[in-house]
Amino acid sequence: MTAPATLPTVALAEKSCPPHRPSRVPTCPPSAPTDGARLQRFRSKVRPVRQLLVAGAVNLLLGAVVVATSCDDAQPVHHLSCATNSQCPSGWHCDPTGVCRGDVSCSADSHCCLAERCQSGRCRARQACSATANCLDPADQCRHAMCVPRNCSDASECGKGRRCLWGRCHAATPCGGHCGGGQACAVLVGQCVAAAGASCPSGELAVIANEIERMPEGCSAHPATVACQKLPALSQGDRGLPGQLLVSTGELVHLSYDRTYGDLVIARHTASPPFGLKSLRAIAGVPQPAVIVGDPSGPRGGVAEVGPDLGRRLAAMAAKDGTISLVFRDDTHNGLRFGTIGVGDTFSSHVVAADHGIGEQLAIAWSATANPVVLAFAPEQVDGKPAKAAKIHVFSAKVANPTGPADWIASELDSEMVQPASAPCGGSCPQAQVCAADSKGQPGCQTTTAGCTGCLIGQSCVSGKCAQVLVVAPDLDRGWRGRGTSLDLLLLADGTLTAAAYSAASGDLMLYRLVAGQWQKTPVPKSAIPGTPKDFGRFVRLVAGDAGKLWAACEDADRGRLLLIRQTDKGFSVDIADDGVRPDGSHRVGADVAAVRHPFGGVLLAHQDTRRSDLVLQRLPKPGLIGGRTVAESQDIAGFSPSMVQLGSKAWVLASTVLWLDQDGHLSSRVQLRDLVWNGD
Repeated sequence: MTAPATLPTVALAEKSCPPHRPSRVPTCPPSAPTDGARLQRFRSKVRPVRQLLVAGAVNLLLGAVVVATSCDDAQPVHHLSCATNSQCPSGWHCDPTGVCRGDVSCSADSHCCLAERCQSGRCRARQACSATANCLDPADQCRHAMCVPRNCSDASECGKGRRCLWGRCHAATPCGGHCGGGQACAVLVGQCVAAAGASCPSGELAVIANEIERMPEGCSAHPATVACQKLPALSQGDRGLPGQLLVSTGELVHLSYDRTYGDLVIARHTASPPFGLKSLRAIAGVPQPAVIVGDPSGPRGGVAEVGPDLGRRLAAMAAKDGTISLVFRDDTHNGLRFGTIGVGDTFSSHVVAADHGIGEQLAIAWSATANPVVLAFAPEQVDGKPAKAAKIHVFSAKVANPTGPADWIASELDSEMVQPASAPCGGSCPQAQVCAADSKGQPGCQTTTAGCTGCLIGQSCVSGKCAQVLVVAPDLDRGWRGRGTSLDLLLLADGTLTAAAYSAASGDLMLYRLVAGQWQKTPVPKSAIPGTPKDFGRFVRLVAGDAGKLWAACEDADRGRLLLIRQTDKGFSVDIADDGVRPDGSHRVGADVAAVRHPFGGVLLAHQDTRRSDLVLQRLPKPGLIGGRTVAESQDIAGFSPSMVQLGSKAWVLASTVLWLDQDGHLSSRVQLRDLVWNGD
């Protein structure tokens, strides 16, 4: 056997520890063994192995060994391969590439390279992936034993829930779009790291430009370089519930609530089809000052932080000069605010009332003297001690442009004490029975039968007829029941202020007129409604009828119909505007009603078919004559919060909110504007 070859001896240069990484090991004590002694220790480790090899092969064994100085933080022992830490000398470890490297001491992850974590006081590779263990997310790739976003040129390469940003597929803006002073974002790992002097203009994020080199061991050999990247725009929030359409100085204006951020949002559109969006901005709800984490020219000015929750309930109207007056709910401070939107969307608001729950339903109109008048519903508290009645408050402004609480006069339109709901049929019925009203209208357990067709949701077949099943929803889902759970306010052409209010507890509708400073109320008798329903009046909307009479569109909750109630000199006449009968059976209709007077007579009605989630539009030219058409099919969930305004003599614009599930399964909403042109038929 040929004698083993002798390993060459390599002279080592003297090096000092880097000032930014002072806590490296091994240390350099005076008694540290010489480099020659270390080399001899390596030789003793490899000698038994080399003696097993044949001549010639020995020359290929590991090659020359170069030992880093004890203070160099990450210099490898070149060509000394390893599979485990035990195959490396003391104070060294086996890195993910299979080479021995010197240990680095740490007390936090920030003391290590980007692809490392601090483990037991030493920097170690995170080892999230390897050549044989792929990343779980297909949008990631393995770099330096870490799963990092893949390269991309557009969003189609990124897959579900990700977008292409700065050449990589990201689920969200790295580092939340912001790092503190003296820090930059390590984009691939999504961490802010120290970067002296890092500073970028507003709307841009300081990022580590040479991040790949800064990831593995030896990163200190590559000082960080910083670049500024433009931040992407924030995602649009889900707006439109509720929403209201207005005409203001030749523009269409849609005011709505953004349920993503809790903002009050104004959208301005051109007044001709296809009603292009001119501007969209949150006029209230964005906190100031706040950190900008998105494009300042995009939604919310790039501010993602949530501010006060404003506008979950709202009502608005536009003056001839383009000024918009609105009243809205302030959920953060549990009160009611009045606001004004002026030129350039300048906005100011003030508190009108601060009371528990006030403003759960709202309506606004001008008085005969052109001052704002507001109706605000304050729900009952049946479980309180003492119990609290439901109330409809009236706030009448003393001036045309109120600027503070002192500019309002508060009064009460109506109230109703509501008793706690009791469970019908004792809360349950035996198997094959349901709780339904008997022939005398009293609840009782009834046996279900066959032979019924076209029963609505919530109905069962009892004695061969469709009967409404009586249930009591849980307290959290029951909703308010007192007078005012639906309400509206309207100024008639003769200067009379009128109102309407529905009570779920009583199941009826009350009409009001302001005469000589006093509100006079008139109940709409159930006997005036065909079929004498036990519950009607929800979603009420008022329309100025003929000869100063009042018309009201509302839902018949008993039969799922849409009603148009006309006040006459002799009382009331009622049209069944939509009975819900369709070729495929009975549909529940009449939810979320919008109603306006047509210039050629009659009324336009928009409402929701809740069975198909369609938006339905109808015109009633005159009493007893009904026509209608569906304007939004059920590929989306349509028909929420509709409102209509007139443009010219024949054209109308209908706005409504549509819900749909996006690719991530999130229930999103958008506002649609539709052009409606009616002939004189």
